[in-house]
Amino acid sequence: MSTVIEQPLVIGRRLRAHGDGGMTLIELIMSIAIMGVAFTVIVTGMLTYVSSATTHRTQANVALYARQYAESIADASYVSCAASYGALPYTPPAGFTASNAVMIWDEYASAFSVAPGSCSGADDRLQRVRATVTATGGYTTTVDVLKRSP
Repeated sequence: MSTVIEQPLVIGRRLRAHGDGGMTLIELIMSIAIMGVAFTVIVTGMLTYVSSATTHRTQANVALYARQYAESIADASYVSCAASYGALPYTPPAGFTASNAVMIWDEYASAFSVAPGSCSGADDRLQRVRATVTATGGYTTTVDVLKRSP
């Protein structure tokens, strides 16, 4: 009958028996470092997603409010030689500003004139009203509305 004597396994300078399955300190530190890098990448990706979603939502809202503002300008009655359409029923939501500027058609130049204040009754019954809506973050959308005299 023979006897089997289990011999220890030599790893580095330490002696381990075949059944001893612990981790060294370096293995533990490396696994924590890898998990830290993975966590950082995941959190950075989530923050980028949230930031881009907020930006997209703001841009979509600016475009929506610009269209609504342009519709209120289109519904307003024609004002001859107007510099802007100031008394409109549209009020932009908090965090947004709305403005408009009028350009009058000059039939001699076949172009829109920038100086409507100097039209002195020579309004050719066609105006281009530029409606601009700006968000507090600096996002701006412009919509042009053509208005004709009835």
